[in-house]
Amino acid sequence: MRCAACLWLIERALVRLPGVTRAEVNYATRRAHVAWDPARASLRRIVEAIREVGYLAWPYDPRRQEAVERRESRAALWRLFVAGFAAMQVMMYSLPAYLDGGLSPQAEALMRWASLLLTLPVMVFSCAPFFSGALQDLRQGRIGLDVPIALGLAFGFLASAWATVSGAGEVYFDSIGMLAFLLLGARYAEAAARRRASRLLDPLLRPFLEKVFSVNDVIRIAPGERVPADGVVTDGASSADESLLTGESRPVPKRAGDELAGGSVNLEQPLAMRVTRAGADTRAAALARLAERGAASKPRLVAAADRVARHLTYVIVATALAAAAWWGNLWVAVAVLVAACPCALALASPVLLTRAGAAALGRGALLANARALDAFEGASDVVLDKTGTLTTGRMVLARVEALGELEREACLEIAGALEATSRHPVALAFSSSGKFVVEAQRHVPAKGIEASLDGKRFRIGSEQFCRELAGARSFPAAAGPCTRAFLAGEG
Repeated sequence: MRCAACLWLIERALVRLPGVTRAEVNYATRRAHVAWDPARASLRRIVEAIREVGYLAWPYDPRRQEAVERRESRAALWRLFVAGFAAMQVMMYSLPAYLDGGLSPQAEALMRWASLLLTLPVMVFSCAPFFSGALQDLRQGRIGLDVPIALGLAFGFLASAWATVSGAGEVYFDSIGMLAFLLLGARYAEAAARRRASRLLDPLLRPFLEKVFSVNDVIRIAPGERVPADGVVTDGASSADESLLTGESRPVPKRAGDELAGGSVNLEQPLAMRVTRAGADTRAAALARLAERGAASKPRLVAAADRVARHLTYVIVATALAAAAWWGNLWVAVAVLVAACPCALALASPVLLTRAGAAALGRGALLANARALDAFEGASDVVLDKTGTLTTGRMVLARVEALGELEREACLEIAGALEATSRHPVALAFSSSGKFVVEAQRHVPAKGIEASLDGKRFRIGSEQFCRELAGARSFPAAAGPCTRAFLAGEG
């Protein structure tokens, strides 16, 4: 897909199919989300409809998409290199004419022929995507962004070639080569930005499509590993970080019989899990689809820009033809076609929206509909409604109280050593200096950690867990809305 008109054409072709109830295409990720009635439509017919309007399509596969992107990027880089090399050489041949260097007619003719031969591969190889895109647009009876570009390049080259053959008139091979180089460079940069935006959304969806599981498979999940499917714990006890799905940073205890959500992180002990939903059927994959649908939807201003860009190309072509007829100069038409092409208007908004949605997702906010951005323009207050807590999810140490024989700094050293290997959110508040060597470490789900330091047992975690080791002791009441972690040594 090359522009907003491509999206419009594909969406129109899909929604016209009997049985298709919804079709949304994301320009940045180049993925279509389609809902249909299986009794009236099939995936084969949907793919055929996309191919009938000139585009290739297949069910989303991360590995296939990466291979296609690598191949396209490599080809685009070669086209850019050929155009840049030729433009520099042709500019060198054209410089004497610009400086009025007094070349002989024979030398000037030689320079023109050399420029023609160097510009030819630019037109045939480097500019091939512009011409193929323009032909595809014209076959569909529409004028897309590639049409004015292709017309401008073709008219400019043919006029310069005729001037070279006839020996009369001006040639602009240098301008054509540099124009092709700049257009290809802009398109390469735009494609790179689109790939970056796409990858920001992929971490949610990719893990569930790269690992293939079947329902009722039993898999083991190591501590620190992301759960690759939805399932039920069959063996082991641990806790899971489900903040990806719920926004709640507190770990959730997991034992045999408890549900595990794909996308959550196993924090403490190995778990065995029976798969109940895999791949695109997982809750996290559904969230990824929701995020991408949000990026594919358009705020009112962006939808208006797309409509303007789609109609503006017709106006530009008509204006170029009228200008050429009025002034009797083909180069005036070429200048209008190239300078007035609404590339930025049509391409900037979908890439920007996808990056904005992905950036919000990276900060824990899922944009389910980009039209919500319209509301923020006039918003004066924000009301947040959430069942649990609204925090950054990153715990920090607020206060330390030394209740026994060790000083504050010694307590922090021991706590840091015990928590060094834990992925629990509370553990992230501690840092380890490496002063102590931890032995026989044991994670107790929903309670804490026990280990030996210099031959003495220590525990960090809940009050009851530590009281079992330290014996009865009165602790001061909690002051303020803090989570308390207790540290205890034998005795």
